[in-house]
Amino acid sequence: MTAFDPRPYWPDGPRNQLLRTAFHTEPAVARAAWSDWEDGVDFDSLVWPEMRLFAFVAERLETLGVTPVHGPRITGMRRQLWALSTTILRAADPALHVLHAAGIPMLVFKGAERIYSQAGGPSRRCIADVDILVPRDRLEAAIDCLEGHGWHNDRDVDPAEIKALLGSSRHSVGFRGPGKGEIDLHGQTLLLNMCPDHDSGLWSRAVSVAGAPVPILGPSPADRLVIAAGHGLIHDPAGSLDWVGDAVQAIADPAMDWQVFEEEIGRRRLPVHAVALLTYLAERLGQPVPDDLVSRLEAAIEEPLVSEFRGHALNWDARDRPDRRVRGDAMRLRARDWWTRAQPAADGGQDAGPSEGGWKPVRRVGKFAGVRRVPVDIPLSDRMSEPGATVRLEIRFASLTWRVEDNLGFALVAFDPHRVEIGRAQLGLLDRKLLRLKRATIGFDVEAAFLAAYHLEALDVEFMTDESLRRSQARLGRIEYRWRLD
Repeated sequence: MTAFDPRPYWPDGPRNQLLRTAFHTEPAVARAAWSDWEDGVDFDSLVWPEMRLFAFVAERLETLGVTPVHGPRITGMRRQLWALSTTILRAADPALHVLHAAGIPMLVFKGAERIYSQAGGPSRRCIADVDILVPRDRLEAAIDCLEGHGWHNDRDVDPAEIKALLGSSRHSVGFRGPGKGEIDLHGQTLLLNMCPDHDSGLWSRAVSVAGAPVPILGPSPADRLVIAAGHGLIHDPAGSLDWVGDAVQAIADPAMDWQVFEEEIGRRRLPVHAVALLTYLAERLGQPVPDDLVSRLEAAIEEPLVSEFRGHALNWDARDRPDRRVRGDAMRLRARDWWTRAQPAADGGQDAGPSEGGWKPVRRVGKFAGVRRVPVDIPLSDRMSEPGATVRLEIRFASLTWRVEDNLGFALVAFDPHRVEIGRAQLGLLDRKLLRLKRATIGFDVEAAFLAAYHLEALDVEFMTDESLRRSQARLGRIEYRWRLD
């Protein structure tokens, strides 16, 4: 168990007051929070994340019998949110029909699922897009359907690249369509959970969403709470707080299953996120959260999960992503879990595939300072799921020259654009002289389960010197690489 204090990462200030107004279980506390908010905030200075909350706040004020000072403006704001969400939902209808006609299963979640499922509709939840999850083995078909019917990925790249990204390095990609349509197509629900089976339980527990334009599924209450925990407190440039409302509604659902929630948090290795969410709901909003559950989740907290969370946590100001080595360590931990779960289902009758590759050339780097990257390919093999399997990657230089005001470092990275580091090597710091080497070789050892879990076949090797030092530069001759499976 690693000590972790979630309070620095909770919503605070005026946003916390709005959340307490909307969701605190004690009416007197909610009224006091609203009074404090009205006394301390200039209505004209509201920012978008706070405006979005009025989809929840306006309804609660009516329930509390409170007449707000800016009542007409709040009514107008609520209508604006309704119009925005309705426009986005209706614009997404053609895409849902196309995917349904192609026989592609869909699971809608977050805001769109809440709107479809509630009688109050778009006036009770604001959305900026429609989040749609499809099975991993239907991702390519879903992309082809969307691209073939006037929807285009928001990265403006070839669909083949999007297919490769969603198959390995990204959990979702945005699509824009006619009539202000905005869809977030997911291969996985959460950025931090991208192993093949992380969403298998969610699919098995999915329920029908009655208000959708086509037959479509939605997550169970326990899975809705897991999703709120997994994405709510990680870095979001927009600073959206709608996940708090989603979490409160999941807890209040009669079908909420706390055992399923706990098991799923354990499978996904998200105890830090769960503790941060549940303690905020209990302590700041008075929501009914089992104390013994929080204690058990706290006991499961360990590194590198705490550092990963801290690097992602928003705390209502944009922060840097986690150190790429920390993120790599956390992903490696989840990959080991996946490998352990996957072993009973392994099919030993399949072709084992390649176990090593001969020396292959890569593009010439030449003279550089700072960072240069070269791509290497490691074909996935069924043997990568064998217990303890390790991939050994070797990089060989015909010649290597650099001025040693700095180390010459090497890193093995993956997951563009997140640049997760999964290996590091270095030629040590010597004296301040020009150093020349011939036939220099460096090596990386990578757990095969890591590559298999995230379907990684294309990696980059980074060559690094300190570009801030004038004399720190390197020249690399012909470069070759090879790999083998040990």
